[in-house]
Amino acid sequence: DANRQISEYKFKLSKAEQDITTLEQNIGRLEGQVARYKNAAENAEKVEDELKAEKRKLQREV
Repeated sequence: DANRQISEYKFKLSKAEQDITTLEQNIGRLEGQVARYKNAAENAEKVEDELKAEKRKLQREV
């Protein structure tokens, strides 16, 4: 009975370690996505500012 319990705990430990590895990989992937989305948002804001400036310039010319 003790051996069965030990085997069961070893299996649960192995499964938990696999889950941790999977979660760590997900964290890395999601951090990469966050960085890409942050860069995209910053670029979009820059383009928006440039377009607003261009719009003001064109409205002054009209």
